[in-house]
Amino acid sequence: MADDREEYSFIKEMLIAFIGGGSLGLFVLVAAIALVEFLKK
Repeated sequence: MADDREEYSFIKEMLIAFIGGGSLGLFVLVAAIALVEFLKK
């Protein structure tokens, strides 16, 4: 589905932000994962 691809791209961007942003990026990545898990329910 297109939505899944967009979600994957979003996660990929978060991963890039994590690599570039250190601990702030880690916080954003964890928040993004929590959001995805919440939306899956």
